[in-house]
Amino acid sequence: MSQAKVDAHKESKKHVKEEMAKKKRRHILVIVILIIVAAVIVGWVSYSGYKTYQENKGIEHIEVNTNAISDYTTGL
Repeated sequence: MSQAKVDAHKESKKHVKEEMAKKKRRHILVIVILIIVAAVIVGWVSYSGYKTYQENKGIEHIEVNTNAISDYTTGL
């Protein structure tokens, strides 16, 4: 091996811990970003599904017969 190759190898061995730390940080950052993206997608799908369900559910109409109360109050 030439002296340049030997020096390059020694230099790369010096920085192994630093390179491993950088790779670990990058890996953790990628995982965090993927979790955030997945949470946003799940939230959006859930919200859209709930909104669609509420729109298609319809409104329930209740009728109250107040004739008896009206007759009573007019009789007073």
